[in-house]
Amino acid sequence: MKITHLIAIGFIFAATSIAWVVLGAAMKHRTEKQTEKLGDRIADGWGPQLTQMHPVAWHAAPGAANGRRPLAMSTSDISVDLAFEPLTRGLTNHRTYLVDFKATYEVMNTTPVSQTVYVSFELPDRHTSYENFSFVLGDGGESKRSPRDGTLCEAVVLPAGKSTSLKVTYRARGVDEWRYGFNDNSRVSQFRMVMKTDFREFDFPDGTGSPSNRRDVGKGWEFTWAYPDVIAAPAIGMSMPDVLNAGPITSRIAFFAPISLLFFFSVLVLQGIERGKNLHP
Repeated sequence: MKITHLIAIGFIFAATSIAWVVLGAAMKHRTEKQTEKLGDRIADGWGPQLTQMHPVAWHAAPGAANGRRPLAMSTSDISVDLAFEPLTRGLTNHRTYLVDFKATYEVMNTTPVSQTVYVSFELPDRHTSYENFSFVLGDGGESKRSPRDGTLCEAVVLPAGKSTSLKVTYRARGVDEWRYGFNDNSRVSQFRMVMKTDFREFDFPDGTGSPSNRRDVGKGWEFTWAYPDVIAAPAIGMSMPDVLNAGPITSRIAFFAPISLLFFFSVLVLQGIERGKNLHP
């Protein structure tokens, strides 16, 4: 095999590789643009990524910062059911889900005198719709107030050393992942969350803690997080299973195609040299 033949093969490989890279870059760009465009529509029509924050409670205290002294939830018992329902828009599949949230909190007046205790519950996103929403603080019945800036706040008078319950339930829709977060450096006591999924593949997002226990329930999992007494407790979260989309897969195939072509040419050249035959007479 002549050196000119090897140069010709190298030129063909380089030109073909450039063409594959250009094709892969074009497909990747179009896929990202389309995904971004459709992702905004999914967030508007279905729901965004949801993060539920731990409720906060306080009572008025003139000597404290901002005139408030925080009260920690003495107990927290939360149930979360995640149902994976991927939506398809165009050629793109989106990792959408339904979440059923049920929580019962206890807040105690730890001061030696009677206090008006305020409890604030921040919804994951103020632009998301919530079905079967219920907010019940103490014995006052279900609150009929609308959230203000995505937050619902109620007050109750508690005698010294007494506690009251906060019960919250709702169903919402989200995409990609669901999280439960805590305020920075807050203290969490007697906290327990049970999360059930209807999917087998699971992944905990970055910045979240691993469950204390997990149990196989057939088509899904049951995870339990228990924080008996923790300062700066890690967040809790679950990512939805990955879905296959044609655009990213095709662009990756295009980017890796030159490697297959290189192997192909290498075999042909080695066979040609070994048998003494010209590949390009």
